[in-house]
Amino acid sequence: YTHAAGVRNRYMEFSSPILMDNKPAGILTRLEDGIPVIDGNSDLNGVKLADVVGWAPTSDNLSIVTNKCTGEPFVGYELIFPEGENDGALKALLDGTVDAVWIYADQAERYSCANTPDPDNAA
Repeated sequence: YTHAAGVRNRYMEFSSPILMDNKPAGILTRLEDGIPVIDGNSDLNGVKLADVVGWAPTSDNLSIVTNKCTGEPFVGYELIFPEGENDGALKALLDGTVDAVWIYADQAERYSCANTPDPDNAA
């Protein structure tokens, strides 16, 4: 488990984390015609952003981090909470329901379906 900052610390006492303290999280966006839907310098104003429900990083953590490209906080985004944890959040991103997902950097690869055909090795 990762011990993240946020509202849950107000209600429960948690142990120290068992995972690395520096597990990277970020904003994952899709490409349209090879161009990211969200520019790396964005403050996310007007962006529909999915949170992976039940997983860290939690949505309240986004309000305490800054854009590493600009040093500015994220503001004015709309949080969406799709059903289905990682799959639901990534599906919402790919189908255009949301513009981006607040997610751990390794989630898409870590939870991909093992039986998904590799397009580079298709017969």
